[in-house]
Amino acid sequence: MKIVYLTVAREEIREATEYYAAISPELGNAFKRELRQLLRRVSAMPLAWPPCGASCVSGAGLRKCLLSRFPYMVIYAPCRVKCGFSPLDISIDNPVTGGVVW
Repeated sequence: MKIVYLTVAREEIREATEYYAAISPELGNAFKRELRQLLRRVSAMPLAWPPCGASCVSGAGLRKCLLSRFPYMVIYAPCRVKCGFSPLDISIDNPVTGGVVW
C-alpha cells in the first residue's frame, strides 16, 4: 500500500528529527529508523492497529500506532475508497504536547 503524508505531518516529522538530532545525531537517526520501520509494518498490515475513535469522510475508521521509543503516534486512514484522505495518509501526533496534527 502506498503511503501519502499530509503536509503538516511531513513538517512534524522534520521538526522531531531535527530536535532529536540536536540532542544527538544518533538519536535523530534512531527516530527516523523507528518511524520508517513502523510505517513499513503499517503499510504491510494496515488493519493490525486499533481504531483511534475518529472517522474519515466515508465513515472508515482512522487507526493509530505508537512508536515504542519516542512519544509519538502515527494516525492513518487505511481507506481504499476516496474518503477525504489518500489511501494511507499519515499524521503524526505527539501525546506529550497534545493534539493530533492534520
